[in-house]
Amino acid sequence: MPIFAVFLNIHDHAFIHTHHTAAAGQGDERQQLTTLSQTMGSPELRIYKLRKAAGGGRVLPLYPGGLYCGAPGEVDLQPEWVEPGELLSDGADNVFMAVVQGDSMEDLGFRPGDMCVVNREKMPQEGSVVVVEIDGEFTMKVLHLLPKENKVVLYPANRRYDPIVIDTTERQLEVWGVVTKCIKNCS
Repeated sequence: MPIFAVFLNIHDHAFIHTHHTAAAGQGDERQQLTTLSQTMGSPELRIYKLRKAAGGGRVLPLYPGGLYCGAPGEVDLQPEWVEPGELLSDGADNVFMAVVQGDSMEDLGFRPGDMCVVNREKMPQEGSVVVVEIDGEFTMKVLHLLPKENKVVLYPANRRYDPIVIDTTERQLEVWGVVTKCIKNCS
């Protein structure tokens, strides 16, 4: 399914919208773009078909100037084209993604359906949000180390949940990685 990034200028303020076209064989892409243009009703509509990267993946437009969340401001509409995997991994080779389930980390902004990027190369530190395996089960929590007591405390970010205290002399714990990014599910 081709994906198009739509950039709209309304009164000199930039808005970004994505549009998924119909599956191949269900209509001409040019007709779909014309229909989209008429639907959006803007003479300043610009549509960029997402480019394919050298390795066959997709690249996305990234606007390094950012989007203002306070008062509107000018945005440079000259994108840098980036591969999502490279952008999310920060160049690390040993990275994976996982979908958040549950609400124990919601006070740090992690909500069900969000996707976390977990870097297995990054050294966990005190206060890092980590993915850990405890006796064959997985969880994401804030790491607190008590080395003198041979304990690790995994703190949730929700007052309704208690910390998990692990005595490392009695239970097996493995840090799978440090959460470095979160892609929000805005639907």
